[in-house]
Amino acid sequence: MEDWERRHRTLYGEDAWRRSLRSAWTLTAWKIGYDRNSPPQDRGSAAQTAREQTWLPAAALLALALWRAGRDADVLVDDVPLDRALWWLGGARHGELHAAPYPHNEPVPMVSWSQLAEREGALLGPAREVVQAQVLAAVAEDRLLGETPDGTARSPILLGDRVRALDAAGLPVGAPPWQLPVDYASARIREAGRTLGRQWTPRPEEQWAARILHQTLTALPDMPDLRAPADAATLLWVQRARHLIDVATTIRVVQDEHPDTLRLRPDMRPYARALQATDVALRDIGTAAHDLEWQWARRPNEQSIAAWERQHFPRPLRAHVQALEDLLATLTELTYAVIQAQQL
Repeated sequence: MEDWERRHRTLYGEDAWRRSLRSAWTLTAWKIGYDRNSPPQDRGSAAQTAREQTWLPAAALLALALWRAGRDADVLVDDVPLDRALWWLGGARHGELHAAPYPHNEPVPMVSWSQLAEREGALLGPAREVVQAQVLAAVAEDRLLGETPDGTARSPILLGDRVRALDAAGLPVGAPPWQLPVDYASARIREAGRTLGRQWTPRPEEQWAARILHQTLTALPDMPDLRAPADAATLLWVQRARHLIDVATTIRVVQDEHPDTLRLRPDMRPYARALQATDVALRDIGTAAHDLEWQWARRPNEQSIAAWERQHFPRPLRAHVQALEDLLATLTELTYAVIQAQQL
């Protein structure tokens, strides 16, 4: 199975087990309401103890089931149908869950594979609960999309798609994790627009950066292999996500060209603050967009575009893309104003 492992390392930069464990903990953290983006504030508390004694090992057990499902089918763990894990977690393949070989790494800190097997009876229920909760949540989100124009049926819920949905959605309650950086960037852009021509006037290098950036902001994604059919009215979701990467790349290019003016520093000028904040807001979408480009490149010929988008672009991810597009629309207005401003 060396080729299977090699594919994971090539695409994700980590082995199949680490990918499985990372994904399983993402699903588990959502189930128990644990914010993975904040440091724990309850060390030594009952909640922390429960995570360490029950939910971390349960996530490892789930990860083992996902790892075996991917290895058994010779597919990337991201491509494992989420409910397939139940085959190994009390289902028809349960007897093979702890059959050799195991992944090379230990399951979680301070827990060995033998200890995980010994504790399976107590961990099996929580691991299955995580899967069931995610399947139900994914089905509920899918229903909210309504019917597709071509009547496309719901596709299997793949592990990678569900993880990307949770990365975009955050916990079941509260704002998504991308909301704060998007709001901050929006405030910096609007602040720069309000003070333009009164408290600051663009320098030549800022107008140069604005002209370069404006070309990317107003261009279609440079991806001829991803073009929609001639009769498509709008860009594909994967094209829209790709465009966000293009803008982020251009922002970094112009920042690098004039670091004294356009890079983070205590006396940063308003346009530089707007660009820096936008760059930060765009970072969260980068990994998902790259993964989805790879998914698109492997789309089966018989799968319609509607079916592919319904499967791989769940509602939380669509909301993230749309919020960033709204942000870039505001940046486009500011950038055009910078181009048109009179220099001192």
